Amino acid sequence: MRSLLTPVSPASPASLKRRIVKNLFTNYLTTFLGLALGFILIPFLIHKLGKDAYGLIVLAESTIAFFEMASVSIRMSLSRFATLALAQNKKNEFESYLSTVRVILIVSSLLVLAVGLGLSASFDRIFQVPAQFHSQSRALFLLISIAFATSIPNMVYWSVLYANHRYDLINMSTTYGIIFRAASLLLIFSFLPSRYVSITTYGLVYVLTLWIQNLAVYLWVRKIMPGLKIAARSFNAVKAKEVLAYSGYVGLGQASGLLKYNVTAILINLFWGPAYNAIYAVGMKFPSILTRLFEEATWSLTSTFQELVAQDDRGKIRRLYYLYTKFVTLVTAPICFTLIFIAKPLILLWVGADFIYAATLLPILLVPLFFQIPLGVSGCLIQAHGKIKMPSVGSLIAACGSILLGIVLARVFDLGLIGFAVSHALVSCFYMIGFSSWYACKISGIPVIDYWQKAMILPWLWSAIMSFGCFFLMERLLAEKSYALAGLTLIGSIFIYGIAAYWVVLDSTEKEQLDKVFKFGQKRFREGVLGSPLEAL
Repeated sequence: MRSLLTPVSPASPASLKRRIVKNLFTNYLTTFLGLALGFILIPFLIHKLGKDAYGLIVLAESTIAFFEMASVSIRMSLSRFATLALAQNKKNEFESYLSTVRVILIVSSLLVLAVGLGLSASFDRIFQVPAQFHSQSRALFLLISIAFATSIPNMVYWSVLYANHRYDLINMSTTYGIIFRAASLLLIFSFLPSRYVSITTYGLVYVLTLWIQNLAVYLWVRKIMPGLKIAARSFNAVKAKEVLAYSGYVGLGQASGLLKYNVTAILINLFWGPAYNAIYAVGMKFPSILTRLFEEATWSLTSTFQELVAQDDRGKIRRLYYLYTKFVTLVTAPICFTLIFIAKPLILLWVGADFIYAATLLPILLVPLFFQIPLGVSGCLIQAHGKIKMPSVGSLIAACGSILLGIVLARVFDLGLIGFAVSHALVSCFYMIGFSSWYACKISGIPVIDYWQKAMILPWLWSAIMSFGCFFLMERLLAEKSYALAGLTLIGSIFIYGIAAYWVVLDSTEKEQLDKVFKFGQKRFREGVLGSPLEAL
């Protein structure tokens, strides 16, 4: 068994490749498993608990997310400093960072617990809660607060796994929790007496899920680094200042997300009650799924852009930036158009007629995804240049603007939930097009108008033309009950769309580069090894 103080031997190429494959596989497995089980659990919980009870769950989890902001930003900051120390084989410094942040997190845990106890005692007086759920809502928030507060000190062990690049173990621990949560809720709410079917029981499952995940992380760390020593006496004030200073910028980015989604959930409850929380959450589910699937994959390009920025290879930066934006637009735009066209039957089939209002919200909430997902690569380029201060402040200003505009549209113009949806769509589109992509182009020396025209507008127009044409034909054929011909039309449209997009949207240089990457991937696949696409370019 290796001690922490034993020098770490460099990983062999074969070992490194196996680790990359394992990390990628477990990441996608965990993501798809979480999305699939969540897709099943939402209608199940609504059926078992009711619209109001499910809305209170959404509200409680949105509220606790504000406690997560400070602690998670500290964990992310710790991961950065701990990774650098471990990579440089500075084991004493590595342990010092962990010990220092452990003390900070213990203090944070006590503060979160104190605030959580206070809020839980008056949860039904702060928010709109139906009378029959007063005691249950207090118990639910109390349990969620306890679960989160007790898990905060364990965040140092998550950072240890990050520092060791053991994303596979992180994903496995998360998977344990996902499976336990889904299995417990399905079994308890399906087979136990009705008195156990409550949001209080949901809170108990929440506690156990979080504890199982954190126990798994702790055991993994003790296995891979058995000599690890984390002690309060190793607290270092200088390191504490470093970690807290860096976490401040990280916290700004997280705050913008909380304002857009979690503050919206709280305001919806205060204005209209928990049933409307449930409706809005259902309307947001499909946009959230698409965002998670594509944005998480996009962020893996950050290290590639960092390498190109370090080499000052502006030609490759431009090619990769344009090509990836075009590719993601061509893939995601038809999906968004499809969800817009089938929004009403999709919601009816998934959660029933009680949520038909969500079918009105869904198309509005899908609009920003036409730009948010393809232009998400702009964030990778910004991170690669290390220019995060201005975007962090900008995203926070945009989030505040979204909330204020949402309140005006929802209450002053009496648009209700549609007002919040329209506000979210408008501000998100403006930020991604008007600031994020512009800023990424500016710091990279790329003409922004050229980027918008070639990388975004051209592929989007092609997707719109093909999508509307396909659905117009299919609607006519289905009305005439020509189901076989409608199916052939759909298959043919997909084939024509892909082939024609290659010739219509990509320029000659991009076709050449894409062919190189494809041939490179085929060659490496036959050889049974991995390699960076940059080698092909």
